[in-house]
Amino acid sequence: MKHPLPNHPLFEFDQTHCPQGFCLFGVDEVGRGSLMGPVTAGAFAWKCLEQATPGDLHLLGFLNDSKKLSPAKRAALVPVLHRLGWWGIGEASIEEIADLNIQQASFLAGWRAIKALETQQGQAITPTTHFLLMDGRLKLPQYPREAQLAVVGGDAKSAVVAGASILAKEYRDAWVKQVAQGFTGYGWERNMGYATAAHRLAIQQLGVTPLHRPSYKLG
Repeated sequence: MKHPLPNHPLFEFDQTHCPQGFCLFGVDEVGRGSLMGPVTAGAFAWKCLEQATPGDLHLLGFLNDSKKLSPAKRAALVPVLHRLGWWGIGEASIEEIADLNIQQASFLAGWRAIKALETQQGQAITPTTHFLLMDGRLKLPQYPREAQLAVVGGDAKSAVVAGASILAKEYRDAWVKQVAQGFTGYGWERNMGYATAAHRLAIQQLGVTPLHRPSYKLG
């Protein structure tokens, strides 16, 4: 696919690393270091970039690692990514994190995101048609190794991985903010469940909730 922002480094990276004739898609996870809730992954591929409006292109110019974007920029990009791309969200529960370990649970969430992407696309995602850019040092074990590339810092290098990162983060942050209303005092609406000093102090003072990860050091 010809990208509409040829001078944007993330789009150039994708253009360089997508084998000819393949659909390129990216996978990234969020919430790995959080003390609570599931680990969440996003999968993303472009559907109709040629239909991007001037306003869409302006926003896509900011495409980057979700952690490097302001909440306002991320929120503005979500409807653009939804409209111009195919996407899927996958999760692995706190029980699965405890049973499998966080690395394997992250892989499971990534695989579930791919299956959700496959459902939305309405076609099978196969190693002969789809090439995966996987954020991180490790390839996804559930997808054929020859049809993927592990990219360290991929959410800041690849447009499709950045898209996956943004959608996964916005999805998980919205969930955390919602459940925070039922567990006041932990500051989840601000820390997203991560191990801030205030969060750890709240655990010591208020105790562990059913949403905290039992396999993590919480105190």
